[in-house]
Amino acid sequence: MEGMEVPAHVPGYTVDGPLGTDGTMWAGHEDATGARVALRLLPLADPAARERARREVALLTAVDHPHVLPLLGVVDVSEALVLVLENAEGGSMDDLLAARGTLPAGEVVTACAPIAQALAELHARGLVHGQVIPANVLFSGDGRPMLGNFGTGPLSAGRSPGSAGMAPPEILAGHPPRPGSDVFGLAAVAIRALTGYFPQQAVILPGIPPATQSAFAQAMHPDPSRRPSAESLANALFVLAEPEPILFSQ
Repeated sequence: MEGMEVPAHVPGYTVDGPLGTDGTMWAGHEDATGARVALRLLPLADPAARERARREVALLTAVDHPHVLPLLGVVDVSEALVLVLENAEGGSMDDLLAARGTLPAGEVVTACAPIAQALAELHARGLVHGQVIPANVLFSGDGRPMLGNFGTGPLSAGRSPGSAGMAPPEILAGHPPRPGSDVFGLAAVAIRALTGYFPQQAVILPGIPPATQSAFAQAMHPDPSRRPSAESLANALFVLAEPEPILFSQ
């Protein structure tokens, strides 16, 4: 534990080592069962912020969706909360793109269309993810995509700032995220996975079906209220190609 910022003692859990490089995520296991988990540190010294975070946790714990990373619980530590999450053993889209550069269309459908469905569920509950970036598209050990590391209020404490050049304009302007912000973010993830870059304005992407091309262009609209719904983006992604299994090593 020496040199780590995570509290030395998380009641009920043992911290095994860092996950990522931003100092907010840690691999661990539950002492009672040995089950592997991810621990997310939220530095919240203010009691009011901690209470707001607890309310947000309660909302997120109620979300039961196969493509939302399960939030298993929350633990109090000194001047912080630790979220206990299912361990995403397959890594992240960020890891996948770092290794492979781009993905074929069928793999993009497999990775991104279910995430759009998960966002539709969150939005229907009045929740917004707030930071849909490649690092937050996670994979289970069997390759199932899951949306993780979300929260727009106190749960945003300590999060990484996001992927350069992929944030929606309203976030860059300092406004709070909206459902349309999540749609922009997922379109950015899909386009980045397909092409290796994310354009600053809508462009014609070669080989993309018209329905998907139109959805991507609408998702990049500067006005978040004029972007398509997450469900519409999911439908457009399924038109892109037949889903293919994701290859995690080549």
